[in-house]
Amino acid sequence: MKSSRIYLGLSSPHAPNAQSDILEREAWIYKKAEAFFPQGCSIYQGMGIWKGEQEPVLIVEVIHDNTNEATKLARFAVQYRDYARQEAVMFCEQRIDVVMF
Repeated sequence: MKSSRIYLGLSSPHAPNAQSDILEREAWIYKKAEAFFPQGCSIYQGMGIWKGEQEPVLIVEVIHDNTNEATKLARFAVQYRDYARQEAVMFCEQRIDVVMF
């Protein structure tokens, strides 16, 4: 199994960053994540630092055993980068052991 994550900054140097703009970006992420991953995903809130500036982030994580899910997550990352006018979106993947109860 693998854990794939994308880190989505909610601030943008190229777009307005009022609280309403950040909430709009959050809503976009939740809506798109539901469409991209109908079998499920986890979304975490966090704080990141990009080029010396703090910004709130949402982390979307998918646990999977095939490359199709990782490919979908990468497509999701690119769509968000373009939508939110981000300079970059980080994608991380690692092998994990999973036990489900």
